[in-house]
Amino acid sequence: MITLAFLGRWLKLAALTALALVIEYGVTTTAGWFALTAGLTLAVFGLLTAALFTEWRHQHRGGGAYHYQIIRHTDHE
Repeated sequence: MITLAFLGRWLKLAALTALALVIEYGVTTTAGWFALTAGLTLAVFGLLTAALFTEWRHQHRGGGAYHYQIIRHTDHE
């Protein structure tokens, strides 16, 4: 289940990156500016992908930032 959640986040990130590249292609007028903006966009995508993968790996091994704990409350009357 954790794998599907992280995969869903990565697919959203990939879709937003693709949308950003399409917008950059439409807005920029020269190939040099497009290469610069696309390179920056893809660098940010790569960093975020690495961060997501690292978190997924830690979570899969049991040491991630997300911890779930079920507490059972009992009334002592």
